[in-house]
Amino acid sequence: MAYRIWKGLPLVKKKSKKYKYKSSGKDSKARAEEILKLIRSRDEKRIWHGFPEREPVSNRPMDADNWQTFKKNFVDLYGGEKVKETGMTDSEFFDWFKTGKRELEEPPNKLRALLSELHAHENAAARNKKSVKKK
Repeated sequence: MAYRIWKGLPLVKKKSKKYKYKSSGKDSKARAEEILKLIRSRDEKRIWHGFPEREPVSNRPMDADNWQTFKKNFVDLYGGEKVKETGMTDSEFFDWFKTGKRELEEPPNKLRALLSELHAHENAAARNKKSVKKK
């Protein structure tokens, strides 16, 4: 009985006609010519205007962290020893464990040490003020 309700409706959709657009029409040719005129009329200098020029590359020494990362990623053997996942060989790790110094690490600068100490003091004082206000 249900077929009587669906009798008038198609079960499968008919494929719709595909429209063919002609690119050789007068309107499309005229529009293409307008676009070409617009492109040609623009000055090439304006296209790249506003982009900053790159600064020249300057060679600078590598610091300890970058050197360690480079060794970990690209070097297999260093000084006759295998480079581990830490970026250090066993002897370098042992030296770092004993002395706390790594390869290519600069000795601490007195001014930098003073500034870091002052910043640490300022940060601690700021934390104390915040904790006093909360109570």
